[in-house]
Amino acid sequence: MPAAARVFFALQPPAAAQAELGRLAGWCERRCGGRAVAPENLHLTLLFAGELPPDQVASLQRAAASVRWAPFEVTLERIEYWARPRLLCAVPSQPLPGAMALAEALRAALRGTLALPVRPFAPHVTVLRRPRRLAEVAMAPLSWQATEFALFCSERVGGTRRYRSLWAWSCS
Repeated sequence: MPAAARVFFALQPPAAAQAELGRLAGWCERRCGGRAVAPENLHLTLLFAGELPPDQVASLQRAAASVRWAPFEVTLERIEYWARPRLLCAVPSQPLPGAMALAEALRAALRGTLALPVRPFAPHVTVLRRPRRLAEVAMAPLSWQATEFALFCSERVGGTRRYRSLWAWSCS
């Protein structure tokens, strides 16, 4: 790991859901321009921790290991355009109480460990960055059972961004 790393906690969809989201991202790219997120990078962020030195990343790992949570279903049903960051995102049409509870449990476990950026939890999977034109984009509902979350590190590899799982935790 570099001297400082951008890290975040996220749910990574299982392979079949990730592949389907990857197909959706490619379709959005052809329809709207922009840059599709690579299928292996598709995830639902629970908590962004920021850019941290290795010792603080290790403290995130220890705190996350104490989090207890139950599995829950994630269902994404529509595509939304988020103007400010210029993203197309797959989002649920209903709140995801299990994901919200896990995000809050992580935030509570990290309280006192480090100052976290204040960002409201908005469950989504980014599928396209910087669309050049907007078009109506529909998606078939996509569901999976969340049984594991991970701490990811964002790395630049050969001019592209890759997300690497550092540690993962299963539901308890």
